[in-house]
This record gives sequence, structure tokens and C-alpha cells, in this order.
Amino acid sequence: MILSRGKFLIISLLLTTFLGGCLRGKVQQCEKLIDVVHRGNSLITAQSDRYDIATTKQLALALDGIANQVEKLDIHNEELQTFQNGYSQSFREIAIGLTQTAQVLETGQTIPVSFQGRQQLKQAKQQMHQATIRTQQAGDRHDNITQEMLVSCPPKSTN
Repeated sequence: MILSRGKFLIISLLLTTFLGGCLRGKVQQCEKLIDVVHRGNSLITAQSDRYDIATTKQLALALDGIANQVEKLDIHNEELQTFQNGYSQSFREIAIGLTQTAQVLETGQTIPVSFQGRQQLKQAKQQMHQATIRTQQAGDRHDNITQEMLVSCPPKSTN
């Protein structure tokens, strides 16, 4: 069956509009996700040289908030939903690791100078090591998600 020129034009226009809308939708979803992730990454970068308890707690709370923001994004693209879930989980895991680190640091300030204190210090060091590993692993997963997402959501051209 041969389509008349008018029907072909209408179908072409509808397909172009539909497909263009889908692509724009994905681009907009990418941009929303990238924006929130960038805010979280900026928080980490801004606090990366501060190791005090208060800053660590604040960063943990802020990253947990970023994880919530990532979860609440209205993402419909299945591939982007995978990135969304991964980022939410990685920000949350980093926040948990930082919270554990802050707790260990607080405990370390109250350890008495005694044999029992030495045992507590040894336990605190182990807990710190576990919290550090947890945070590093979450950071590595976060970096891997970013590398995968760069394929699906390439950065905007600066030309």
C-alpha cells in the first residue's frame, strides 16, 4: 500500500514530534539527575580537607539529604532509573560511613588512659577502618556509575 503524500507527511511529523519529545525528555531527565549529583559531589569536594567531627556529621546529613533528592526525581527512562537508584544508594552509603566515622571520633575523645582504654582504642581503630572501607567502596561505586552515565548522558557541548 502506498501512502499518499499528505498521510506520509502527517505520519512523519507525528513520529518526529514523538521521538523528539522522548529524546528531549531523556535529556531533561539526565540534566535533573546530573544537577542533584553535582550538588552532592560539590559538598564532598568542599569538605574533603576537613576532618573534624562536626563537619563529618554535617556532611553525612547533607549527603543523606542528597540521596533523598535523587530518589524523589521524576525519572521515567529505565536506564536513568538505574543510575538514579545507584546514586541514591552510593550517597546514602557514603553518609552512613561518615556517620560511623564521626561516632568513632567522638568515642575516641572519651577513651580513658588505661588498659581498658587501650582495648577501647583498639576497637575504635577497627571500627574506623570498617567505616573507611565502607565509604571508599561507596565512593568507588559512585565513580563507576558516573562513568556509565557519561555514555548515556554525555556532557553538554561548550561550543
